[in-house]
Amino acid sequence: MNKGVCPESFRWMKRSSWAETDDGFTLIELMVVIVILGILAMYVAPKIMGRPDEARQVKAKMDIAAIETALKLYKLD
Repeated sequence: MNKGVCPESFRWMKRSSWAETDDGFTLIELMVVIVILGILAMYVAPKIMGRPDEARQVKAKMDIAAIETALKLYKLD
């Protein structure tokens, strides 16, 4: 009795049924998705990119208020 490798052990190597079908996205579908993402990015990016400037302005105002408070305390001494 030969206990070699039997062909049934290679069953997992056969192509599955999903590999034989033509499921997937077409080029047009991919292009439509990319265009939609681009349009969304046009509206979202400026709002996100403008936030660092506002944060700098708020920090500068807080720094000025802290300096004013320090000067008032210095004047009281």
